[in-house]
Amino acid sequence: MVPAPPAPTGGAFKALIFDSYYDPYKGIIVFFRVIDGCIKSGDKVRFMNSKADHDTVEIGVLTPNQVRARNNVQAA
Repeated sequence: MVPAPPAPTGGAFKALIFDSYYDPYKGIIVFFRVIDGCIKSGDKVRFMNSKADHDTVEIGVLTPNQVRARNNVQAA
């Protein structure tokens, strides 16, 4: 069996959005998988389809209960 190539590391932040919803108190909640790089609260993100820039207000980890991350979230 041929092993998978190593994932690139240290590059710009890249993520794949797989779900989102609107919360009347927090606004738009976006779920994404981090592909490369690192993101922390306060970072700016660009949605490539709409070319819109947004600020991250809160970063968390997807578990059965939503949990805020301490500092940042990065690719595994």
